[in-house]
Amino acid sequence: MKGDIEKIRKIIKELRGENGCPWDKKQNIETLKPFLIEETYEVIENIDNKNWQGLSEELGDLLFLLFFIITIAEEENLFSLSDVVDKVCNKIINRHPHVFQKDNKITTPEEVEKQWYRLKQLEKRSVMEGIPKALPALMRAYKITKRAQQIGFDWNSACEVFQKIKEEIEELEKEIKGNNLNNIKLEIGDVLLSIVNLARLLNINAEEALHNACDRFLERFNYIEQKIKEMGKDFGEVSFHEMDALWDEAKRK
Repeated sequence: MKGDIEKIRKIIKELRGENGCPWDKKQNIETLKPFLIEETYEVIENIDNKNWQGLSEELGDLLFLLFFIITIAEEENLFSLSDVVDKVCNKIINRHPHVFQKDNKITTPEEVEKQWYRLKQLEKRSVMEGIPKALPALMRAYKITKRAQQIGFDWNSACEVFQKIKEEIEELEKEIKGNNLNNIKLEIGDVLLSIVNLARLLNINAEEALHNACDRFLERFNYIEQKIKEMGKDFGEVSFHEMDALWDEAKRK
């Protein structure tokens, strides 16, 4: 294991060395952010597709990128690999006293989750501290409403949230009629947040649900596109009503 890590670190140091690669030498932590996001999503896509060989490759890309960032941090005396390892090990040990300290009798995943949250809050100044603003909006909304739920600020049932969604939609309709674009944007945000809240109460991952909806849309749209090609036409020669009929046809398949 140690040899594998050193192999990666040696390659990165050569890439950034005097006779290294101009592109790699030019990079800094900020410029690597987009690649970090991209590689993470590629890892997730391979997990979703159960492509284990692809996952192995993408995890390698992500691992390489993480060590790349750590190497730059070491060059700039920001932190070291040892700092990273020590912090994560201490954090995991401290948040698992039932394993490493044997000082309580937690036996269920639900109890572990409650303990994890309680111990995590001891490290924070605010209930909402530590939720990254850079998260995808649906995931951020889930985490915010989950934190609120953990301190008792939550709806009693999905029915209550559903009623709230109806109220938010009515407010949105009112702003649309008033043609106030800024208020429309605010109300659409409120509707989306309420829907994420509903999904959370129903134990549904809103991010996954929307991804699945996108996949279904693409599948049905591809069906429409194929049928139009079979008709010897292009989109400009087909009416919305004709495409809508093909959409309904795709849904029935």
